[in-house]
This record gives sequence, C-alpha cells and structure tokens, in this order.
Amino acid sequence: MSAPASSGRPSKGTPRRGKIVAVVQSRMGSTRLPAKAIAPLAGKPTIQRLLERLSAAREAQEVWLATSERAENDPLAALAGELGVPVFRGDEADVLSRFAVVAERTGADGLARITGDCPLIDPSVVDMTVAAFRRSDADFVSNTLIRSFPDGLDVEVFTRQALETANREARDPFLRQHVTPYIHGRLKDRRPAGDFRHDQVVWPQDFSHLRWTLDEAADLDFLNRVFERLGGLCGWMDVIALCTAEPALLIINHTVPRNQGTEIDLKAGGDRFATSNTLFKRVIKTIPLASQTFSKSHPQWVKGVTPLF
Repeated sequence: MSAPASSGRPSKGTPRRGKIVAVVQSRMGSTRLPAKAIAPLAGKPTIQRLLERLSAAREAQEVWLATSERAENDPLAALAGELGVPVFRGDEADVLSRFAVVAERTGADGLARITGDCPLIDPSVVDMTVAAFRRSDADFVSNTLIRSFPDGLDVEVFTRQALETANREARDPFLRQHVTPYIHGRLKDRRPAGDFRHDQVVWPQDFSHLRWTLDEAADLDFLNRVFERLGGLCGWMDVIALCTAEPALLIINHTVPRNQGTEIDLKAGGDRFATSNTLFKRVIKTIPLASQTFSKSHPQWVKGVTPLF
C-alpha cells in the first residue's frame, strides 16, 4: 500500500459493490506478429478464443473490446460484433482514453484490463483478481507487479476514479499508450505517477517463468498445440498439467524474450546489457536455455533489468 486512505473508500475487508467491466485492448497492427488478433488457434481466431474464455468470468458484468479507429482494425471490430461483444474505437496511441470512454458509457465502478495477446486468459484468475479488488480498499489490484502466474494470465483491476485521474493527469505518450503505469507507479523513477493504493494477487507457487502470451510465431505454435490438445475452455491448471506431461511444449517458445510492455521502459534504461544480449542471441542457438542449469537460465530473469548471459 502506498497512499493514505481517502474518504469514500471501503475499509479493508469490507466487500465493495459496484459494476465491473472487463475491457480487452487489442489491435491488428502488431509489428512482431501482424494480425495476431485474428490468427487462427485450433480453428478459431485468437480474439474469439480470448473473448469466449473471458465471458465465463462471473465477477465481470460486461465485456468490451477497445480498439483503434484505423481501418486495419475493421475485421477485428466486426468479429467482436458477431460475437455480441460491444466495441469502442478510439485513438491508436491513446489507449488510456479508450478505457475512460468505455467506463463512461458503461457506468462502470471498476475496470478489469485484459490485453489481446492473452488468449489463454482464465476466467477463474479474472474472478480471483476482481474478488480481491472487491475485498480491498486499494485503487489497483493485479497479478502483474509481483509475478507468480504464467505470462499470459495478466489481470489488472482498478477503480473508475483512478482511471479518470490518470486520464486527466497523465500526459506522457508512454503513459497514454500503456494505460496503467500512472496508476501502479512501477516506473515512477522515470515516469510521472499518481498516488494510489495497490494490492497484489500472488499464487502460492511461482509459475512466472512460463510463457503463454502471444507475440511471435513460436508463441502461436505453442498456443495452437495447447488448444488442439485441451480445447477452448481448459483451465490454467490443465495447461500446467499438459506442460508437465509434455515438457517438450515448453521448448517451442522458450527463446522468445518477454515483451516488457508496461513493466520496463527499455528505451529509458539505455542499452546497458548490449554485450550480454548479443552473446545470448549467439549461444541460444547451440545451448538449450543458454545455460548449464535451468535455475540460472534466462526465463528466471527480466530482460532489461539483469543480463541474460
């Protein structure tokens, strides 16, 4: 917790009421994997897999898609419409404003942010995080700042008041694009941040080294195999069990570096590990995990914060 309680917040442990709207941000213009939002996963577009799974979350009263006004996103918006999911289209770079408009249109008291590169998003994890938000007096509750879930099960829940404050005060283009850094404040040593309370949902076991997100072709290969084996409504523990039974699945995309997104602004940090990264790209071609032991291998570290090799 980082700020004193303000009037109007529930006391800790008193469930807060109100409407929670899950907002999926997605677009077609990915540079690493173009049109990944509609890439097929075992016969269905990625965004359809995500929206079908998210619709099973009981703690969110509505699910919306927030994309941009660019014509390239027309197929994405059309597909969401066919699935009965309301769509808001706004500025390409100002994702924060898209969330603010959805909050206003829906009358949401809180919003759950889901990114479109998480087709394995689990409704039970969404419900767990929203339930924690309801029990907390925090402005922001997530499972992302202290990582214990696989990359690809990311859920951030925040109050409408915190969102409106961020939308009003955040001016940095990075903050407009990534929505929550002004609220969670993890980058406050290099980016402006507000004064908000934070809570975290942490799983007892650490699965944060597992990569279930979609950024590159190798990720798509991994996810296709998961959906082909388990079907569209599998639980996240079913995927853990599958990967335990078939560890070769973990090799498919293990060399793809984590997309730092809102966690680390690599440009701000400079290129401190240029030599390490160059050597890593070389050695990963010949040595599995680029290390003699798993405990010292690159999935244990965050790119841009520690040297990978």
